[in-house]
Amino acid sequence: MAAPYRANHQYKVKAHTSEASKRYRAKPCRSLRQSLYRCKPTKRCRKAIEELQKINYKAVSERNALHRFCCKKCLSFLEAITFFIQIIFRELGNQF
Repeated sequence: MAAPYRANHQYKVKAHTSEASKRYRAKPCRSLRQSLYRCKPTKRCRKAIEELQKINYKAVSERNALHRFCCKKCLSFLEAITFFIQIIFRELGNQF
C-alpha cells in the first residue's frame, strides 16, 4: 500500500504516522504561509494595476461628463444666437 500523503503548502508531505516520519519535513507555520501569500510581488503588482485602472476609469468618465456638459452649453448658446438672428432678420425684412 502506498504511503499516505497530505497537502502541505504547495507540495505533498508524507503524513505523520510515527515519530520518525514527523522529522520527514517540518510543516511551515500557518501565519508564515499566509504572510508569504499576502506579500507576493505579482499580487501587489496586480492590485496596483487595478487601482490605476479604477483611477483612469474615473478620470475618463469625468472627462466625458464635462464634454457632455460643454456640448449642451454650446448648443443652447447656438440656439440663442439663432433665435436673435431670426429676430434681427425679421425686423430688417420689415424695414425694406
